[in-house]
Formats: sequence, structure tokens, C-alpha cells
Amino acid sequence: MRRLLIAFSLAFAALLLASAPAAQAGWFGADVVDGPAEIDALGDVDLARDGTGGVVYVKRDGGVPQVFLSRLSGGAWQPPEKLASGAPVTEAAVTATDGGRLAAAWIAGGDVWATVIPAAARLRVRLGRLLLGVRRAHSPRRRCLRSTKSMTSGIPSSA
Repeated sequence: MRRLLIAFSLAFAALLLASAPAAQAGWFGADVVDGPAEIDALGDVDLARDGTGGVVYVKRDGGVPQVFLSRLSGGAWQPPEKLASGAPVTEAAVTATDGGRLAAAWIAGGDVWATVIPAAARLRVRLGRLLLGVRRAHSPRRRCLRSTKSMTSGIPSSA
């Protein structure tokens, strides 16, 4: 009886695997995202399941390290967008979700800053003030997450 159960289980698993749809995958050729420029560090790259995503990196702007974002949309990298101005940026990270929505975080002047960027938002810096997207109810906002606790791998510790 046990052998019969194992045989039926294997046959059922083989049937499920045979009927599964083929995975969709694609390769993107190498593209220049930004440059030539004074790029100090690659912060992070993330892709969503729908093929959209982004890359954040630290680049000198006027001699000061700042964080920049370039989106991947329709298989092509979009022009870079400056996320921060002011204090020097030391590191950055990004995460992507389906539909082109991105969340970015960076450390500038010892503070952790973060923003969520909807798919349709375009970032603009005007007169040294950071404006994210257009002024609508759903426009993204930049937030500073201040903590007096020590940070390890981005997670506050109790020490």
C-alpha cells in the first residue's frame, strides 16, 4: 500500500510539473545609466516581478555626494533623478514593487531619509528645495527617520 501511495504521489507531481506554464524571462543589454560622472558608489538595484525597477547610487553634485535614482521602465533606463540635496549621502537603498512604485532610503548627515515614489511621479529639485512629483494629494513625501539608538544593518538596536 505504501509503495502504491508513493507511486501515485510521484505521478501526480509529474503531472503538475508537466502542466505548469513556462516561465517568462528576458535579458537586457548593458546600458549607460549615468555618466561620465563622479559616481562614488552603487547603492542598490531592485526589480519587481513586472520588469519595472530602479537603481540608486551616490554621485557627487557640486562636490557633495548626493543620492540619485534611475528607473527601469519598458526595458529601458530612464534619466537619473536627484533624490536629495544638502548633507553628504553615505549610502542608499531601493526596493521595487509591481506597477513601477519604488521606495528609496539613504543616509545623509547621519540621518536616515526615505521616500515612496509612485509610478507616475517625476522628481524635481528647484532652488535647493526638494520637491517630489507634482503637488497632489498622492504625491510622495520625503521623511527623516531620526534615532538616538545605534544602527546595525539598518535595524535599530537596543544598545
